[in-house]
Order: sequence, then structure tokens, then C-alpha cells
Amino acid sequence: MIRVLLEEDLDKPQDLPVAILRQKWVLHPTGKYKLAWDFFIGLIIIFSVLVVPVEIGFNEPAFSHSDETSIVINFFFFLDIIASFFTAFPSSSHDALIISHSLIAKNYLQTWFWIDFFSTVPFDQIFAAAMTGPATPPRTKLLT
Repeated sequence: MIRVLLEEDLDKPQDLPVAILRQKWVLHPTGKYKLAWDFFIGLIIIFSVLVVPVEIGFNEPAFSHSDETSIVINFFFFLDIIASFFTAFPSSSHDALIISHSLIAKNYLQTWFWIDFFSTVPFDQIFAAAMTGPATPPRTKLLT
């Protein structure tokens, strides 16, 4: 059993089976899948913390296929943003998890979303693609 707050009755926590999370497509913030995902994202962050300063400092890729790796990493960060819209969060007034999608989205948009968004979107690549002329490489041609 898990103590949750449903959107229909936010003042009265209910003890429901854990399966309610699966039925409502919500991740438990400390569940094994979410913790494994967070660990994986943490490894990607550590990798980025080590590689990005080298690329900025020397103004060249840190290793071969660095551009492709950056695209894959940004994709995983984008998936993390999506996962955050489906992750329950603890109520500040009750000892329960809020599992309402609209309240999860509202909470995420008011907290970490903008940090995640601006650190995930590759603005440098978008601007570079927009500034180049007709000799744009095929992979960024869609952005212009």
C-alpha cells in the first residue's frame, strides 16, 4: 500500500495499492526504476562535467564522435525532462505522494523545469545552424 493524494480529493490522503502508480502512468520518486534512471543520468552528468570544459577550453572535440555523443546525451536529458512530468512528488502538507498529472506538471514547471530545459536544449547548435548559409550540413538542415 502507498499513501497518495488524488486530484479529486487533495485534503484526504488515501492508502491504495502500489499498482495505482502503474495504472496512472506515474513513477515513484524513490522506486527502483526511477533510482536506476537517476543513477544513469548522474553518470551522463559526470561525463559532461569532464568533457564539456575540455571542449570549450581547447575549442575542439574532446574525442572522435564527440558531436554524435553530444546528440545522444542531449536526447537522454530530454527523456529525463519527460520522465519528470510523470514522477510523483511528496505533498508538503500530508505524508503522501501527489500522483495527479496536472499537479505534477505544475510542480515541475515551478521548480526544476526551466533549469532542465535551458541546460538540455543545444542552443549553440541551433544558433550555429540558423547562422550558416546554404552549405548547411544535412543533419542540421531541418533547423534552418
